[in-house]
Amino acid sequence: MKKLSTFLFSFAALVLCLSVGSGNVWAQDALQLTPEGAQVTQNFDSMWDAATGTATLDMPQGWRVERQMNAPRTVGSYSNAATAVMYTGGTSLASNAKNGTWNFASSSEPSDCSVGGLSTTVDGGTRCISVMTCLHNAGDEAITKLALNYDIEKYRDGDNAAGFAVQLYLSNDGNTWTSAGEDFYTYFAPDAATAGAAVVPISTTAITGKQLKVDVAAGGDLYLAWNISVASGSSPNKAMGLSIDNVVIDATFASQDQSCYIYVEDVTKWTTLNMAVDGGEAQPAASSAVINGVTYKVWALDMDGNGHELAFTDNNGSTLTTSITADRDHYLCLTKDEVSEITDPENYTGYVDPTRPPFVASGIYLRGEVNSWGAVADWEFSNEGGGTYVLYDKTLNGQFKVADANWSSACNYGSNGTSVQMGVPYSLVLGTNDNISCGGNSYVCKRIVLSIVDGAATLLLESDDDDTGLTAVYVIGDNNGWNYMDASGKLDLVEGKTFKGQVTLPAVGDGYSHWRIYQRLGMGGVWGAESDLTGNNTQGTLVKGATGKVSTAAGTYVIMIRTLCSTALPRRWARMPTGPSTPCWASRS
Repeated sequence: MKKLSTFLFSFAALVLCLSVGSGNVWAQDALQLTPEGAQVTQNFDSMWDAATGTATLDMPQGWRVERQMNAPRTVGSYSNAATAVMYTGGTSLASNAKNGTWNFASSSEPSDCSVGGLSTTVDGGTRCISVMTCLHNAGDEAITKLALNYDIEKYRDGDNAAGFAVQLYLSNDGNTWTSAGEDFYTYFAPDAATAGAAVVPISTTAITGKQLKVDVAAGGDLYLAWNISVASGSSPNKAMGLSIDNVVIDATFASQDQSCYIYVEDVTKWTTLNMAVDGGEAQPAASSAVINGVTYKVWALDMDGNGHELAFTDNNGSTLTTSITADRDHYLCLTKDEVSEITDPENYTGYVDPTRPPFVASGIYLRGEVNSWGAVADWEFSNEGGGTYVLYDKTLNGQFKVADANWSSACNYGSNGTSVQMGVPYSLVLGTNDNISCGGNSYVCKRIVLSIVDGAATLLLESDDDDTGLTAVYVIGDNNGWNYMDASGKLDLVEGKTFKGQVTLPAVGDGYSHWRIYQRLGMGGVWGAESDLTGNNTQGTLVKGATGKVSTAAGTYVIMIRTLCSTALPRRWARMPTGPSTPCWASRS
């Protein structure tokens, strides 16, 4: 059995398209939507008793709140969620304030309430909080689109190094949840300390103008859950106090929707994706959707029955074109090289790299916090023969094990007492109860390779080194204590393939500061020297995939990186012959 223990860039906008049937028994208090009453709102101010001048615990009708005790970034069943919060307050929250669900109240207007909570691992505490509701289609036609606006309020700062995030999830049954995607993901960087404030909320982040393409049948239900959680890793300690407020949801019914839609599965890895119609101005997607587990960006066109030329572009000049007739919805897959039509979206399971070996079931799974420790189909290794088993395109964080569906003694691999790292073979131990840990890292893996030869098992996390669409790279080293999730060494894209930023490099034991360049947080896409450089190196070439450290005299530098093929050079570094390396210049500021 598993032991119960106490970044990168994503450019695809995700959202959800759900076909749903009749409502569930526990959703009888659902929020009703009709063509005549197509808007629902909630500001949680009913959680204040004006007669007594006190905050209350009871949630408004149609709303529930849930806390997870086992893993962050997890949403439980709507039917088991609570109809009341655990605590009230908000002003000057202590660093050891009670974990759980809260009715937070504004210091300037106590009747201005919001719902959220605090997480911790202390005493088996709260790992994350979800604020939930259920929408019921009480009309006689389908709901095709939702527009959402809401506020995220902060009532306590938190200095958890991973930061915190609010992600909207959706479900058609209140049990199985799907992320609504990047359009509905809000990240909060770590604060300087974990502390409350006398004036609250400390900040308010307004999420406005976001749309979901949905398909909620007449009489059907759609469940929403705003999940408040540590952004990566498994420890939710030093938590921010975050809450949801001022929710406004507007539904569009089928008879009101005279558009056809262009659904685009984006696997280009471009920095941005815009679409122009008939040579017009290129526009970002208006909404997004998930159909049969596949994420799409969605554009709307007038259903005029005419032919149109579509041009998909990014900010770096890449273009793909195709033709459509605006008499129906179209489903397209975009790679870096072509546009192809998806003819059966209800059964389509997503783009498969034609160079990848076909999937062969192995019965072996990666089971951990990333999938609530389940034997999940998406996390089953493919058997590629010769004792090699592979998972493709996964982001891994928290704790996990490698096991079969039954946790059998013959296939239950765990920790050797160390944390796993990107690019370093990790020896697995058979039969141990100890979980493998990613530490505080979130690893974006092109492949996760399991090798089992003569009873010995190893695991290798292979980085996604594709540099398509990068908007920043990171200096990781003595400047941040080799914390691979620390973005303080960020170099932003300034033009072409040139990245620039200011970084302070402190001296360590030998009097110099040592570092490498990474394309993504979590050890993704390393650029280093071919071997460790000693002394004060102001000339040289960084090589993609190399892990040698660069040594630089202590100081604050403006660092510039320009990639050439597989190369990178800093300022004041001598330009080496073009090859598998990168020009990088570093100048003292």
